This record gives sequence, structure tokens and C-alpha cells, in this order.
Amino acid sequence: MSCLVCTKCWVSMGISNYKQDTLGIQESIKSIGLKQAELQKSLEHTQQEYYEMATTVTHLQEKNKRTEARLEMTENRVMLLEKEMATCKSKIIESASRSMKDNLLINGIEEHKGEHILSLVIQFMKEAMQIKESYFKCSAHDTADDENTIWIQRCHRIGRQGRPGAHRAIVVKMITGRDCVLKHAKNLKGTSYYISIQNPPEINEAKKQVAPIFRKAKADGKHPRYVGKGDAVYLDGKTYRSLVVPTCSTPALTIIERKTAMHINSTPITEESGNKFSAHMAIINSHGDVAPTLMAITSMHPSVATATHNMSVARV
Repeated sequence: MSCLVCTKCWVSMGISNYKQDTLGIQESIKSIGLKQAELQKSLEHTQQEYYEMATTVTHLQEKNKRTEARLEMTENRVMLLEKEMATCKSKIIESASRSMKDNLLINGIEEHKGEHILSLVIQFMKEAMQIKESYFKCSAHDTADDENTIWIQRCHRIGRQGRPGAHRAIVVKMITGRDCVLKHAKNLKGTSYYISIQNPPEINEAKKQVAPIFRKAKADGKHPRYVGKGDAVYLDGKTYRSLVVPTCSTPALTIIERKTAMHINSTPITEESGNKFSAHMAIINSHGDVAPTLMAITSMHPSVATATHNMSVARV
């Protein structure tokens, strides 16, 4: 009887332990399920953050592209403006050169208080430059029929009065006889006097830049010569020009062409019934980009500027 009881107790204890183990496993499964749910939620949250970040990156990339396009267009505008400024400066220098073409600049004449500059200049030309009296126009009734007649319109000193002993240069405005005076400049060799044609400061600075090339070539026994307004040297078939004086063919144009080429697409020229056609397309971001783009196209394709008919259409 006791054995039977013991057996029942043992079975009862085994069942009890089994139930407890089962409950433990169920709790573990439940805990794993909760953790899985948390992981799932965390994964969904991470995915949402990833999608938001991806969207933000895409927006930033698009914004960056638009910014780069605007920057590119701004650079093109700046380059076009630089080209226009260089052209304007070149025209101003050219105009100043034309207005000064009959002006002579004399250096070395002593300056005195209350001096009569015209008389001083005429005396200088007669004595130091050894120009004959007959070359000068003496009165308003005299005629100036040839280039050897020296007719001075006016003259004055330029610049501020400097330290004692420093003599300002004299500008002489010639009506006729400029070249005649310059022919006699050789008589000033070995003296402290110097006479030259007056030029704008930019031309003088350009001359300073190319002067070493001229002097070295002379020292080497070559035959250089100044060309233009004296701001360039012609030597051995090449022209050495200073960068001080801008020209219409400024290097900025080359930069414009290179940078604008990335945005301007052009079709080959086609011919039909004796007429030629070509199309040019560019990306713009505002109405303000239209004019610079058209200028860039004209700069890149000279045939556009010379065409008899041009049409332009823009959409922003």
C-alpha cells in the first residue's frame, strides 16, 4: 500500500514539475514574443528614420544641383561682365589716347614761380632742341600748311608741386608740328631733358612691362620694334603684348566659352533651299538668366550674331 502511495506521489510531483516547466517555457515564449514585437517596432522606426533621411538627402541633392546651376550661371554672368568691363576700359583708353595724340610731354625743364610756360617751351625748343625760328607759327595770321609748322595751342605743367628742386612735367598741346618736334628730340641725347608723346597711365605702364624685352633684344643684336601705341614689341615674327591694357579678346571670353559649353547644347547647321538653320538650348533658372545666356551663345557661335533672323524662347 505504501509503495502505491509513493508511486502516486512521485507521479503527482512529476506532473507538477512538468506543469511548472511548461509555464516557464510559456513565459519565456511570451517574453521572446514581446522582445520580438519591440524589435519589430524598433525596426519599423529605424526604417521610417531611414526613409526620412533618404528623402532629406534627395532634397538636399536636388537643392545642391539647383545651387550649383545658379552658381555656374552667376560665374558666367560675372565673366560676361568682366568681358564688357574690359571692352569698356579698352574703349576708354583708346579714346584717351586719341585725345592725347597731339600732346607732347616734356620732362626736365626747371620750374620757377610766376613763369610763362608757353615762352619757356618755345625757348626750350629753339635752344635745347635746335629747332629753327622759321618753323614756329608766330601770329594768328600765319598759316600752318604743312606738318613742319609748329603751332602750339596751349601748354601747362601737370601734377602737384612736389619737394623743392623737383620739376613737374609740361604738357604741350600741338595743333600742328608734333612730328617735327619729335624729329628734333635726338638733339636732347646726353641731356637731362626728355620729350615724348603723352599717353594714358595704362599705356605707360604697359610700355614699362615690354621695355625689358625690347632692351634685351637690342643687346642681343636683334631688331625689335615697338608696335601699337608702344605697348607691344614685335620681335622674330612674334608680338609681345603687355597684359595691362585690356582688349576686346580678353581671356575671360575663353573661360565663358569653356564653362558655358557644359550647359549649352547646339545642333549641327543644316541647309535647306539655300538657308542655314541651327538651334541652341540651355538650362536657365530665372528670367535674369536669359540675357547672359543669349550673350554666351552669341560669344560661342559668331554665326548667331551675323544671322539675318534669330528667334529666342524661354520658359522658367
